[in-house]
Amino acid sequence: MSDKAESKAAAPAKSGKGRLFIMVGAMLVLLLGTGGGAWWFTRGDAGGETVKAVPALPPVFVALDPFTVNLQPENSGNQYMQVGITVKVRGQAVANRLKELMPEIRNRMLLILSAKKASELLVPEGKTVLARELAAEIAALLDPEAKARQAETIAERTAVTVAAAPAETGSDAAEQPPETGAGSAAAEGETAPPPAPAADNAATGPVLSVLFTSLIIQ
Repeated sequence: MSDKAESKAAAPAKSGKGRLFIMVGAMLVLLLGTGGGAWWFTRGDAGGETVKAVPALPPVFVALDPFTVNLQPENSGNQYMQVGITVKVRGQAVANRLKELMPEIRNRMLLILSAKKASELLVPEGKTVLARELAAEIAALLDPEAKARQAETIAERTAVTVAAAPAETGSDAAEQPPETGAGSAAAEGETAPPPAPAADNAATGPVLSVLFTSLIIQ
């Protein structure tokens, strides 16, 4: 066979090998592209960290033994308070820790309760403030870092409560004549936001709220 015939016979073989290499290369590119895309979407943003969803812990209610404390004396004489309290915490682990610290928690709560006056607790706003104070104190024992966060929340909500409290009425207020004109109309049209209930003092820390199951002042 001549050189020309051999070169013609070898040409189809080289052409077939070239097409084979191209097909294999295309398949590799396709596989790499698919795998890279799947990795990208499962990883998330290439510039940020992978965000893992943390399941919310179910709340747990811990009922405390009732408290009986003497209140600060006022014009009406000595008074005392009987109160039942349930603490709503974040998860069973926090509930277990609360029970371990129960003697210290009750001591702190007794100090707060006995520092109150009956006049402060006879209005809804006073009960709301008390519930938040107790929640902050319990959270400070369970999580020391939560005390600063709770203090900010108490300050903000107490300011709203004081602003929303109705004006005091008495003999001085009764002697003042009612206002007339545009100013009184505007005042009548304005409505103060209702105060939050005592149970609604959810926190960002381990204690979600303090609930009053009973409260008697005598």
